[in-house]
Amino acid sequence: MSEHLHNGHRQRMRTRILTGGIGNLQEHEVLEYLLYSFIPRKDTNALAHTLIKEFGSLYDIFNAKPEHLQAVSGMTENAGLFLSVIGEIVRTYGLHPSVQKKVFLRNRGEVKEYFGRYFIGLNEEQFCAVALDAKCRVVGEKHWNSGNRTSVSFSVAEIISFAQATKAVEIIIAHNHPSGRLNPSNEDVRLTRNIVRTLDALGINLQDHLIFGDAAQKPYSFEEVGYFKEFKDEIIKFNEVFGNYE
Repeated sequence: MSEHLHNGHRQRMRTRILTGGIGNLQEHEVLEYLLYSFIPRKDTNALAHTLIKEFGSLYDIFNAKPEHLQAVSGMTENAGLFLSVIGEIVRTYGLHPSVQKKVFLRNRGEVKEYFGRYFIGLNEEQFCAVALDAKCRVVGEKHWNSGNRTSVSFSVAEIISFAQATKAVEIIIAHNHPSGRLNPSNEDVRLTRNIVRTLDALGINLQDHLIFGDAAQKPYSFEEVGYFKEFKDEIIKFNEVFGNYE
């Protein structure tokens, strides 16, 4: 395809976006358009089709590692890096700054929506904690990103430090299972029990622990299935026994 034809095709694409929005394009066309700036003098249509065939969807492309994208024939280093950060940009800046400054999580629906934006499309396990004040306003947020497909590294001490630093009244924690299997592992249950106990001793409530799969799945809630009642009953029994020893 000549440069003149490239320019004509790209101008028609821009016109379609201006008149009908990005939703007016098919997935491969969105990708083709995004690649224009990084591959200016080549036909990006074929490359867009190749990427979708290789990774499955735009969703998967935007959350792929840059080195995996760069390995596809025709891709450049900058193009791979650009596409790989789109998912991270959406998760980090998905809310307007004016909204981020004053976010309230007053019910389960708001909590699930808030965390869901962060875990969309992640291919590795990550962990997130949010601190709330007495009015259920978000006063802090912390992420642990050093995970792989089956685990993420964090400690109870780090959760406690975060809760104390933000002067939290309540904490909500969440992590994802990229496999889509939402049931908690034995280690998930053990760590959650320890966090509940340790925070309770400091007068801080762990409101819930959520596990997210893919976007279509309802997240798993430790609180909803009864784990938190079990943990808090254990605390009450422990305190009763401890009181007897006194």
